[in-house]
Amino acid sequence: MSIVVTAASGRLGRLTVEALLTRGVPASEIVATSRDISRIKDFADRGVEVRRADFAESGSLPAAFAGVDKLLLISTTTPSERVAHHRRAIDAAVVAGASLVAFTSMLHADTSTASLSTTHRATEEYLRERLPSVMLRNGWYLENYTDQLPQVLQGGALVGAVGRGRISAATRADYADAAAVVLTTDGHDGRAYELGGDEAVTLTQLAAAISAATGRRIGYTDLPVDAFARVLVGAGVPTELAQVLADADRAMSHDEMFTDSGDLRRLIGRPTTTPAEAIAAALRGPGGAALPPPVIDPGRMTGDLPHARTGRSMLRPVLSRPGRRAPGRSLPAPGTPEITTGVTGPVSGRTTPGWRPGCSPTVGRSCRSRCRWR
Repeated sequence: MSIVVTAASGRLGRLTVEALLTRGVPASEIVATSRDISRIKDFADRGVEVRRADFAESGSLPAAFAGVDKLLLISTTTPSERVAHHRRAIDAAVVAGASLVAFTSMLHADTSTASLSTTHRATEEYLRERLPSVMLRNGWYLENYTDQLPQVLQGGALVGAVGRGRISAATRADYADAAAVVLTTDGHDGRAYELGGDEAVTLTQLAAAISAATGRRIGYTDLPVDAFARVLVGAGVPTELAQVLADADRAMSHDEMFTDSGDLRRLIGRPTTTPAEAIAAALRGPGGAALPPPVIDPGRMTGDLPHARTGRSMLRPVLSRPGRRAPGRSLPAPGTPEITTGVTGPVSGRTTPGWRPGCSPTVGRSCRSRCRWR
């Protein structure tokens, strides 16, 4: 009998296989599945059995799940097809005689108002009716933000629609370790674990943490949900997914990705990765978000306004180096058109380039506060 990990070519699946090996599970007792087994050939080289499994093709699943004892069902990535895919996998697990299925659901799946939760809720209900099961209700990934660091550092802002919502994010490695524990220990049947990081943050706080780690002035720009969806589409995200992600931000603005359950910490037996640790790892790691070189950034010009003391024009570029302050910069009068955008990102043609990290002025209006960082 074996432990089957689906979607093993994905980031969470890969980390789970690694966590199982670290916990001492013999490679011969692990089955890694993927639609494309060439992507998990490295596991085969280490003695892990690799099998093809495509949830869109029911015929591929009996052989993939043959001999399964415990199965990790990692949720698929296409919302419109997710429930059908999951049901095929669950039906195949029933036929294969699985003793336990662990499903990677989402935090507060039973009560969440996010559109993303409907597919997870439907899968949980279907699974409970058919097999012994455990729900791993994973919170948000810290990588959802650290993967954006190159763009954030280039643009000077995190952008979202979360408002002041608290997010109990953790790394994929944290969630993978929890899955490995559940798959290798007893007493989890019937449980629903609300999994999230120990340190909840708002995106304003996360932006401040990025500032502290990089020495750059990073702010958070909070947008209306529809506007954020348009930003995502403009960045190349498919429309359907952009709408789902923007709606997830709306739910997060109501603390729907916050938990103080402590379930994740207890399962893995250690503190979860903090946002600061995840940021530091992303900045220094292979392929990490290296700091862009100093550049002259037109978006951080002061505006063609007379200096209060000298009367000379203040239209000059500011060299974007960590910790450098704009010499002689003063706050334009409310409503004064600026050159381009402020440090919180491209929200309109009339922004004030004096916003400090944490400022979230109304979109399209000048910041009225006298920032010390300007």
